Amino acid sequence: MGVSRPKTRRQPLASVGARSLDAGARGSTGTPDSEDGAFPVVGIGASAGGLDAFKKLLSAMPVDSGMAFVLIPHLDPTHESLMVELLAKQTAMPVREAQDGMPVRPNHVYVIPPNADLTIGQRVLRVVPPPTRRGSQTAIDVFLHSLAADQRQRAVGIILSGTGSHGTPGIRDIKAAGGTVMVQTPESAEHDQMPRSAIATGMVDHILPPERMPEALVQCMAQLQYRIRNERERALAGPPPRHAQRATYLGCLAASWAFFSAFFLMLSKGPA
Repeated sequence: MGVSRPKTRRQPLASVGARSLDAGARGSTGTPDSEDGAFPVVGIGASAGGLDAFKKLLSAMPVDSGMAFVLIPHLDPTHESLMVELLAKQTAMPVREAQDGMPVRPNHVYVIPPNADLTIGQRVLRVVPPPTRRGSQTAIDVFLHSLAADQRQRAVGIILSGTGSHGTPGIRDIKAAGGTVMVQTPESAEHDQMPRSAIATGMVDHILPPERMPEALVQCMAQLQYRIRNERERALAGPPPRHAQRATYLGCLAASWAFFSAFFLMLSKGPA
């Protein structure tokens, strides 16, 4: 499921579709061209080997994509994380550690803090203490589950390098909500268990190396924005007026009558 070679690092978007996704994101509100101010939110999960994958993805991501990115790496709960500082060197987008009550903005990157779970509601991040006994649902799944419920078709779930099946339940939620799922190619992952587990669900839209995900992501979200805009315009236009429906019906009826009249006249004359 490949795409063409990615653009130069952090190159601004050039296609018409991509510009329509980000229209308005350069303004004071930082939101794309949408009546409700909505924009895609991308949740990215990884564990072992994830730092290198995060770096490759962010370094290839345009700074003006109009999307928000929330990173859920597996962090040591007993140590302060250097993830924000390390990833800030890979992109011109602001990279911040998530805080409780922090609203997400397009063209920003947020990283889960250590020893915490992270959720999102109405595009606002919520940092909560992890459960005392972690079951099968990991921090990655907790966030992706909330992302699916909050963003629906504008939710994107990405699974990168890692061990175990972290993120697999979460991407099921993303797909069930109409969102988009991308997974790192197992061959490019330092640890391929998480990518292979996600791929085995049959719910993955794109399987790509991290550095090739940004181009596919921008294309997918531009198509989504176009589809949403068309659906909104059709809804605002409403059904055609009754007189137009009647005229269409009468026109079809007249055309059918003319066809069958000519057909039966030809039969009545018999072979020449």
